[in-house]
Amino acid sequence: MAIRLGWFTNNVGLHILSKTDILQNNLKAAGYNPLVEWLNVDPGNLSTDFIGANLIDVGGTGSTPPIAAQARGIPLYYVAHSVPRDLGGIVVRKTDNIGRIADLKGKKISIAIGAWPTHVLAVALDQAGLTFDDVLVLNVGRKAVKALEHGGIDAYIGSIPGGETGDKFRYLIKNTEITSNPSVYFARREFADRHPELLRIVAQSLHEAEIWAGENPDKHAEFLKQDGGGQAAVHLDRGAFGLKPISPQFLAEQQKGADILHRFGFIPRKINVAEAALPYALEFKQAVQV
Repeated sequence: MAIRLGWFTNNVGLHILSKTDILQNNLKAAGYNPLVEWLNVDPGNLSTDFIGANLIDVGGTGSTPPIAAQARGIPLYYVAHSVPRDLGGIVVRKTDNIGRIADLKGKKISIAIGAWPTHVLAVALDQAGLTFDDVLVLNVGRKAVKALEHGGIDAYIGSIPGGETGDKFRYLIKNTEITSNPSVYFARREFADRHPELLRIVAQSLHEAEIWAGENPDKHAEFLKQDGGGQAAVHLDRGAFGLKPISPQFLAEQQKGADILHRFGFIPRKINVAEAALPYALEFKQAVQV
């Protein structure tokens, strides 16, 4: 048999796992020798669709795609999530008179629609008594910085190149002040039901890969350079790596986001996020040095 995993550079665990022998070594140590197949997912938020199309068994994204996938009926389980990712926030110009989320009413905001910023923006707007109908949501991708600088948009969700020390941009609010903004890992239901021990090994290996990234920032940066990825994750606090089992707190945060996204019309139906929780427990051991 084969274990099929979808990777992209902005997902730390899957990217590192694809570049090292962590998974293969753990499988071998447990007496398994399956073929491990890697499929690049571009853009990464399509990982849930790759699950739905039976192209991969395990994938990972931010918090939004699995919510949308469950609402569409894609058969997946939440497997684990990372510790909070402090990767930027809502970015505005320093010269603009935008001091709170409510000031975004009527403004143009660029986000990666369908990826984690969708969840972040929805929760932020909801807290301010606004909805998607109160702003113009655009997706100008990597041109967001240029568009904000030249006045084509009023805000974007992401990181500020070089940080807030420059004279152009500031964070209106950081992502982790809105949601915990974790990486989320999930599995195709049939694979998880039929191969729980293999999934446990994959999950533990992802945990070890994340820890490895935290302990080896220079090598992590080199891997990103090799694969044409961004540098944002390299600038994370080195403690911002490692996985946690799916918890009631995580499910509650996902449920809150799902409820808001349904009210905002982003997903077609109400969902019970807990129904997508993995039906057996996972535990993560201390990562080993590789």
